[in-house]
Amino acid sequence: MIFGSMIIKTARLLLRPFRLMDAAGVAALAGDPRVARMLVDIPLPFDEPAARRWLRWSWPELRLGIEQDGRLIGGVCYFCNLGGDTSLGYWLGAAHWGKGYATEAAGALLAHGFERERMQIFRSAHFVDNPASGRVLRRLGFSRVGETGAWCPARQAMVEVVTYALTREAAGYVPVRRTLAGWLGLRPLANWPMQRPVRVASFSKPSA
Repeated sequence: MIFGSMIIKTARLLLRPFRLMDAAGVAALAGDPRVARMLVDIPLPFDEPAARRWLRWSWPELRLGIEQDGRLIGGVCYFCNLGGDTSLGYWLGAAHWGKGYATEAAGALLAHGFERERMQIFRSAHFVDNPASGRVLRRLGFSRVGETGAWCPARQAMVEVVTYALTREAAGYVPVRRTLAGWLGLRPLANWPMQRPVRVASFSKPSA
């Protein structure tokens, strides 16, 4: 079973829909306490049956697995909110930290959102004790907005969160004229990214 059809290629990575057969790999990667404790949707323990439940796609969220040389190494996603903004998320297995993969994968998904889906603004966040994720967001052009709190299932505790935002104008894209449906956060089903494949070579800002 494949959740969607979108494929994005970058210089080193392949972003593709998760499959149920990924459950063992997702459990091994995201079930690592070093990873799970930095995420808002992964409990501990996180075994293969739990990963299968996690993998079941939920509209209107787009989740893609990150492959490097044919191996699953993490995931990247966005969720379209009713208010018209979009929440970006990403994670990597601990063995793949510090190699620029998160920036590369998240940047490609941002490019897709701004260029193909005409998103207005992306928001993201990280736990206060995960500064590496903040460096990723700042490299992608995000600006710090403030602080809040979020429940971490792996820690079974509320954790301080640092929030960020990136508008299409700040990312170098021209403004999009909004319809009433757009302001309400509604988009035609045919425009949802899982309805068609797309390839993005890299995250690049247009010159105009």
